[in-house]
Amino acid sequence: MGGGGGRFAATAVLPSARREAWRGTQMSLELYMLLLAALIPLVMVAVQGTALTLKMGMGPLLGNRERFAPPAGWPGRYIRAHANQIENLVPFGLLILVAHAAGVSNEVTRVAAEVFLGARLVHAASYIAGILYIRTAAFYAGLLAMFAIALQLL
Repeated sequence: MGGGGGRFAATAVLPSARREAWRGTQMSLELYMLLLAALIPLVMVAVQGTALTLKMGMGPLLGNRERFAPPAGWPGRYIRAHANQIENLVPFGLLILVAHAAGVSNEVTRVAAEVFLGARLVHAASYIAGILYIRTAAFYAGLLAMFAIALQLL
């Protein structure tokens, strides 16, 4: 950390010095994108729970749901889209938290975090709507965004 001048020397001393405050918080833009990305599956599960409660009532939902058949059509796609959001949130969150801890925040990490969030919103909507090619493109856009962040950390 001393006078070595390596890539991590400046950021290890004051990692927060290079970060911009986002919307009046102490969060970097990347952390703010992580927060918004975390809200996607939270909102989705709230909508799903409300829809199931309105359709079935609370009784069946209080059990273990072992007799529930996977729904067909958009309700089934909704469940799979929610699972996919969570599966992609984990590596994205880890990458953002490692970048934050390492003091890595630059144009690439900021744009990649924004692309990831936009891609995941498009992915969820197109998955639920059954729009295959847009869903696939959005999935890969989010994946490439995560790789872009990872490359900034290597």
